[in-house]
Amino acid sequence: MQRVSFQSLLAQHKPLICPSAHDALSARLIELAGFKAIAVGGLSMLASQQAIPDIGLAALADMVAGARCVMRGTALPFGMDADDGFGDVKHVIRTVQAFAGIGAGQLVLEDQLRAGKKPGDMQAIGVASIADMQTKLRAALHARGAGDLQIVARTDAFPTEGLDGALRRAEAYLAVGADAIFISGLPTVEMLGRAGDALRGSIQVTVVTERLINRWPTPAELYSMGFAQVAYPNLLISRVTDAMQSGLAGLTDLAAGRVKPQDMSTYAEIAAELQNMLGLRDWLALEDRFS
Repeated sequence: MQRVSFQSLLAQHKPLICPSAHDALSARLIELAGFKAIAVGGLSMLASQQAIPDIGLAALADMVAGARCVMRGTALPFGMDADDGFGDVKHVIRTVQAFAGIGAGQLVLEDQLRAGKKPGDMQAIGVASIADMQTKLRAALHARGAGDLQIVARTDAFPTEGLDGALRRAEAYLAVGADAIFISGLPTVEMLGRAGDALRGSIQVTVVTERLINRWPTPAELYSMGFAQVAYPNLLISRVTDAMQSGLAGLTDLAAGRVKPQDMSTYAEIAAELQNMLGLRDWLALEDRFS
């Protein structure tokens, strides 16, 4: 399936907003909501599909299989969390080839060391040397060939090297050809603004996590600060988890006799709409046509 390139989307949308999908249904819903691209992050996908945290437990094969499952639900382009490339430069090349093979439009390659890896925007305890990360980026750029796959360099150096160190890394990664840059874990809007100004002119990516969402700038404000792409990596999975826990609590009360069936909230309309979102009518029409 040929998907729209991130390069063309970034030229059209200011900023390009990418909600994170964790399964095929969430990907379908993101498309139906009108968004134009999807982020496939390790945290939400591994939580949904394997019930494990994003701390380096998953291998390349797990991530490729998970992404393939997610993207069955949509024709939208998707960006993919590629961790540290899952090893040395050989693994980086194989990682790029594997994700290019399933149609990824972006790969986020990070400098956080796999040993002691922290999920999401938690503070990383160790990062690779600048030279090692540059080598991986060169390998990734070589492996993508002539396609339009973008390589996004992510640095997790802020906790150990501060903003100045993270900016030095960002400039070094852009210097070897990274298409875009993402500085992870900045704790204040003021620091975010400094990073945006320092790297203005490059494609800058940022994320808005649940920890930040109530006090972080709007997408339009982030764009004015220099960020061309904004991802929301756990907005859906956190709300889905809350809804499932609430539903199960109600069923537990029903099973224990603490509530009566008529006291239960009903989601009949939502359940019916789910069938529409899954294309049930279209499938039934095809069945009638060819029966």
